[in-house]
Parts: sequence; C-alpha cells; structure tokens
Amino acid sequence: MFNINARKLGLKSLGLKSLSLPLCVTALYVVLMSPAQALTDPTRPSSYATQTKKQRLNLESILYSSARKVAVINGTAVVEGGHIGASKIVSINKDSVKIVRGGKTSTLQLRYKSIRQEN
Repeated sequence: MFNINARKLGLKSLGLKSLSLPLCVTALYVVLMSPAQALTDPTRPSSYATQTKKQRLNLESILYSSARKVAVINGTAVVEGGHIGASKIVSINKDSVKIVRGGKTSTLQLRYKSIRQEN
C-alpha cells in the first residue's frame, strides 16, 4: 500500500506517522464534492428578505384619518414620504397607496375593502 509521510505534510504534530493514499483521496473527494451552503442566521426573522431579490409589495392595511395616514406594507408601517425597500411612498389614500419604484409609479390597492371602518 502507498503511504504518504505525515512529516512532509506537516501533520506530525497531530500524532500521525503516515497517511494512506485511499484515505487522502477520500478526504479530498469529500472536501471538493460537498455542496457549499450559505450560513444563515438562526435568529433572523422569517419575514426577512435580502436586498438582491425584488420583493413584491403587499398592502395589508391602511390607517387613515385627518391626523395621520399610515399604511402597512409587508408587515412594515410606513408613512407618506417613507420608504420600503427601494420603493418610496408618494401618497396614502383610504383604500390605496401610490408608490414610486425605479422611476415608475404604481398603485397598491387594499384587497379587503370590507374591513375598512369609517369614523
């Protein structure tokens, strides 16, 4: 059997005298063929989205009164002039929100108008 001198590889400090060729080939195969996986933070919220993805905006609710206008988009409360991701909130109406993203204006509609309460 073919043996590799551990001293030449600098492995003598690990207490190894020699390594067999099949062991070296197997170790090399495992290292090279293992899929590289990105490490994720286990404490990261489930609603977290990376900036590289273009996130779809979901208008969940609107709080509208003469004193304030607040929209909840993807679980985040935003006001007029505020930002969510790359989108700027232009205006908040009773049942819609106008946004600008990448120079394009679009309108998000409140899906369930039946939950709207007038005061």
